[in-house]
Amino acid sequence: MEKSLHRFRISKAPTTTNRGSDVGQDSEVPTSQSGTSPSNGTIDVPTVDSDVTRRRILAQPACERCRRMKRKCSKTRPACTLCLNSGLQCSFSEASVPPIRQARQLQARVEWLSRYIDEKILSGGSSVECLETGADISMETAKVPTPTHENDTARNEDAVSLEEQTSSMVHPPQARLLQRMPVTERMPDKSAALIFAEAYFRHIHRSYPFMDQAKVMADMKGLGIFQPQCLEKIPTKLYILMAIGCTTLQRIGQVPDSTVSKFNIAYPNIIRQCLLVDDIDSVQTCLLLGLYSLFEPSTIWPWKITGVLTRQVIRMGLSRQAFVHEDLGIRQVEMRHRLFWSVWTLDRIVSATLGLPFGIHDDNINVPLPSITLEEYSSSEASRHTLTLQINRHVIALRRLEEQILQRIHFTDSYKSTSLSLTDKKIVIQELRSKIENWYTHGCLVTPQERDAVPFHNTIPWLNFRYQNLLLLLYSPSHFNSSITDSHLKELQSCAQKYIQLSGVLFEHRHMPMNYVTMCRFVALTPILLFCIV
Repeated sequence: MEKSLHRFRISKAPTTTNRGSDVGQDSEVPTSQSGTSPSNGTIDVPTVDSDVTRRRILAQPACERCRRMKRKCSKTRPACTLCLNSGLQCSFSEASVPPIRQARQLQARVEWLSRYIDEKILSGGSSVECLETGADISMETAKVPTPTHENDTARNEDAVSLEEQTSSMVHPPQARLLQRMPVTERMPDKSAALIFAEAYFRHIHRSYPFMDQAKVMADMKGLGIFQPQCLEKIPTKLYILMAIGCTTLQRIGQVPDSTVSKFNIAYPNIIRQCLLVDDIDSVQTCLLLGLYSLFEPSTIWPWKITGVLTRQVIRMGLSRQAFVHEDLGIRQVEMRHRLFWSVWTLDRIVSATLGLPFGIHDDNINVPLPSITLEEYSSSEASRHTLTLQINRHVIALRRLEEQILQRIHFTDSYKSTSLSLTDKKIVIQELRSKIENWYTHGCLVTPQERDAVPFHNTIPWLNFRYQNLLLLLYSPSHFNSSITDSHLKELQSCAQKYIQLSGVLFEHRHMPMNYVTMCRFVALTPILLFCIV
């Protein structure tokens, strides 16, 4: 037994008031860091001279292995005696803080953060105590940036507060409106401006992919938007894009109505500036203005903005196919084609909603459909670009169907309609019904399952809703459908009933934007219901 490892039974220290007495061999004391003696392998048990050192050692937690095996740990650092003798790794967890001390630390931290937010972030005498728990400070309290005139630069920028600059909306001139702004200060990744821009590209961009997402996000990050001296450098195009993204977040309940009302768009100034210059940037700005007018129809009628936009597109020759040359690369050609189809889509949706003639009525349009570029295909986000263009092509096919139904069912004069026999009308309706079925089948095949609640153009409820809307447009009373049979009336009643049910489903899932288009379609549904009842 000379070189064997002896086990000592260490008893608890006697509870005596004499803390300064010597520690015997049976007392609980830590071992030396060396752990074992090289001569006989026994444990050296040193004595503790100081009561303070003894209390500090006893307060330290045991290592993870000793606690798991429920063994007495020597608590020596960096390795205890048992782990050292066994040749295993020894690990210690941090000492637990008492609950009272934890509460005091957290309370002090909360008070410090509250003072910092009140002094550095909030303004106008508001306090963080007025905000609800969990509220996004960047969206709730950040002032919405507003472009200003060049003449306003003569004002003392240091004396003008952020609230004063955001209260009035005066748009910058064309030179500042369309140029790319220099980098002044990097914007935070979770700022409200970037959140609004990301929401735009997650939803609206899928139907209207005419903006360069990489360039827009780079411009947004390069603008020091939350500094008063940098407010005047915001291009109007980015400002409207942020406003549209804000309405998207409002639909899903992530942004309150008060935040949306902070955006102030000066429609006449923007339209006037866009008409002064015939270039791609001015068309993009006017198109963004037309999209935002769907969510704010109290200012200018969306059909008027679409009329100005379509005339500008025709004047610039965007309704014809572009080719690559010295001044126009492959990327620029593709963006011109996407811009035309975006304007064409908006023109069709506004005309179909109001039942008015189209702004672009040209049978010789030879612009190719949007397609993926080599840069997008070779990028790390190739799947996202492919999905965006698939959805965009599906939306274009939907608008083409609406155009065909309007032209053949609703926009025909009474003479041509009465000259057709009942059999000829049935053939026309069956032909259009077959195209609607093909569109719906193709949409079911290309519709992926996504967890993102912002976009809805690739969801099954939206697809069913649009399918019933096409059938309503096909079977609605008109000069063409003047003589309605019983089967025709039953089909119309079934479409109207399913349309209302699907509207409730979309509204429940927050996929029903309460904009100008939605309201006009509900108004148009009212006489159809009265016709079915009477």
